[in-house]
Formats: sequence, structure tokens, C-alpha cells
Amino acid sequence: GESVNVFLPYVELPNVSGLKAEVSGRTVTLSWNLPQDANLTGIRVIRNGEEDAAINLPANVTTYEFKGQPMDQDLTYTVQAVFNTYYASKGVSVKTIVPYITPKMGFVMTASSVGQLPDDDERAAAAWFLMQPNSELVQISEIANLDADIYPVLWIMIDRVGLPLGWENLPSDLVKDETITALKQYSANGGSLYLSNMATQLTVPLGIVPSNMAPTVYGNGDGG
Repeated sequence: GESVNVFLPYVELPNVSGLKAEVSGRTVTLSWNLPQDANLTGIRVIRNGEEDAAINLPANVTTYEFKGQPMDQDLTYTVQAVFNTYYASKGVSVKTIVPYITPKMGFVMTASSVGQLPDDDERAAAAWFLMQPNSELVQISEIANLDADIYPVLWIMIDRVGLPLGWENLPSDLVKDETITALKQYSANGGSLYLSNMATQLTVPLGIVPSNMAPTVYGNGDGG
């Protein structure tokens, strides 16, 4: 056979430009400008050099959001331009730090104050909760705007004498469509829900269990 030596000169591929990192809570939002090249077929985003976990994006994307990022440590984000599907540019990097945020626990309120909760058990639960560190009362109307990185867990506690079985009979503000949607989105964003007593019935509208597996261990008497 015959051999031939070929020298392929290095060609530096165009990079993205203007890479920025903005920190909000534990979310880091990257933004950049695209190179003007007809062969651009994608964008590749890498955190801390972890190429095996690279994020592959379409060629027209100019921003990406990393949620729940580690706190109090150096973070490096690299954005590469990908050409003809296979060839990536050297990439541009930006460094940032997510400041430490003390997480809070939230107690979902169905009244404007602890004293206005309609049952003594709910008032006792809320009063005990407020004695715990990093605790905060959360109104139902605030759930949609909660950052799950700052409020990683919400406690919903319903315990009322005479309240009939069935999630539809829970406080109306708690089971209306807007609230259920907000709770689902909160969970999707990484938040955890602690449902206690009659509030366990929320597992049905939240899609955690089907309606034929709804909680049925139930008591609505005076208690002791």
C-alpha cells in the first residue's frame, strides 16, 4: 500500500460573545450573543468543565438558566458554538459565586393571621412553627411567587371539626385552580410539600395519587 501525510491547519471557530452570568437566589442565568455564521448548528453549555453533563441547545438560543446552583463556591460556565453538528469552538467562560442563602420553612396560611385560623389545632401548629428557626408564614396568594431555592419546604396543615371528607371540601382558596397550579409549579421547581392531617387529601388534585387512592383515614371530631 501507499501512505500520504496530510497537514490540516488549525482553524479557530467563531465563539459566542458578551457572555454574562446573573445570580438571583440560587439561579444563575447566562446570556450571550451568537456568532454570525451560516454553519452554526447549536450551542453547548458546560458547568465547571463537566463535559459529560454538557447542555446542548438549538442554534438560536441566547440564554440559559441553571437552577439550584451550589452556594459559596466558585462556579465556571463555558458556552461553546457548535458548527456543522460536530465541531465546537474553544468556548467563552464566565465565573461567578452564588452567595449563601439561609433556607426558610414556610407555613401556608388560610387566614390573614394565626389568631384568625378557625381551629385551635391549626393555631397551635402555626404558633409552634413560628418558634422554629428560619420559619415564616406564607399566604396562599404568595405561593406562585415563591423561590423553591429559598423556601425549600412548605407545610400545609388543615384540622377542622366537622369538615367533610373529600379534597373539594378543603378551604376554597387552597383548592382553587390557581393555587393547585402554583403548588404544582413550586414542586416542579424543586420545592417539597409537607401535607398533614386533612391536607393529605391534596395529594389527589396535585396528581401525587389517583382519586381511587385518596387518603381515607379520617377524623373530624373534637379530638382530645
